[in-house]
Amino acid sequence: MPGACGDAPVQGQVNPSLLINTGLYDYERGAEAEDWDLEWNKPSSEVEEYGFASFAFRSEEPLDWDAFDAFLNSDVYNQVIRSKGMAFFTNHNPVLLSQAGALCEVEELEPVEGRDEAEDTSTELVFIGQGLPKAEILSALEKCKCATRVHQGTVGEGGSHDILFG
Repeated sequence: MPGACGDAPVQGQVNPSLLINTGLYDYERGAEAEDWDLEWNKPSSEVEEYGFASFAFRSEEPLDWDAFDAFLNSDVYNQVIRSKGMAFFTNHNPVLLSQAGALCEVEELEPVEGRDEAEDTSTELVFIGQGLPKAEILSALEKCKCATRVHQGTVGEGGSHDILFG
């Protein structure tokens, strides 16, 4: 390709300075490409063109870890292409969730000593995919909320908490 850099990646490794803030892109030349203005100014979105959509789940109420773990291993969650966020639990440390395709990372965070009770501990998760079953996903997450579960004993201290309201 004319004007392309001759430095080839080696085993997928590319020096970031070859990609970021290079000043090499020529907007005037790019605007000369066929249908550039149509693509740049089209009224449609990725949702219409490719079927991608996103939505968020928010809860000020803590979740139950066992129910959330089951959700992450469910058929409905396997339909998600990308998800990200932070979740708080009554019976587990908070986690950061980062999922792309088949790779799902759940990073457990350490509890904060002397945490201010006014501090925000809301769960916020974002889901992206094609033809996502939004209602099923939101319903499954609502069932993870501790107030919608029957607790036998004290949650977080080995109590039983495995019966869901349907």
